[in-house]
Amino acid sequence: MVTSPRNLIRLTAVYTVLLMCPPALADDALWQRIQQEDNIVLLMRHSYVGPGNGTVWDKSGKCQGERLISSEGKLHAQRIGKQFASRQLQPQVLSSPLCRAKDTAKIAFGESKLVPPLRPVRNASDEEVAQQTTRQLLLDMRGKQPVVMVSHQPTIDALTLELISIGDVVVGKVTDDGEIDVIGQLKIK
Repeated sequence: MVTSPRNLIRLTAVYTVLLMCPPALADDALWQRIQQEDNIVLLMRHSYVGPGNGTVWDKSGKCQGERLISSEGKLHAQRIGKQFASRQLQPQVLSSPLCRAKDTAKIAFGESKLVPPLRPVRNASDEEVAQQTTRQLLLDMRGKQPVVMVSHQPTIDALTLELISIGDVVVGKVTDDGEIDVIGQLKIK
């Protein structure tokens, strides 16, 4: 079969469009699963922060010495909330008590439950306790309404073995033993 130059150009254009579509289609399919399936959990990092010490936690809640969400981070958190609202999703929201995470959750979703085990911990025994506590909490919250956890890279890595950047969201299903089976990732810019 001989293909004319004009048809070759058309075929190339069609293939180019098809190659560019899968990520968007994959995101749409994942959003549909979030809307329709039970036992969904979304793990996301806090939004963009300004300078400061990332290891400080002011237990008083006054954020003294903590890294705080930046103006860019506030705008990003608003976009996160709009992504959920545009899909009529009203998740249950859990947040690390560190100000950058709880501020991200508040701006994006309006309210959240502060969960101390969602903050980064420094030793293996604390990590194990944090993971067990988080798994039990997820078991208790399983159901039709998705759960969003606003946390930190080390915590998300420990729970899912997924390394993510700010704006990435790990999507998973909570199993009968409280583990998270990862089903995909979204990017919210």
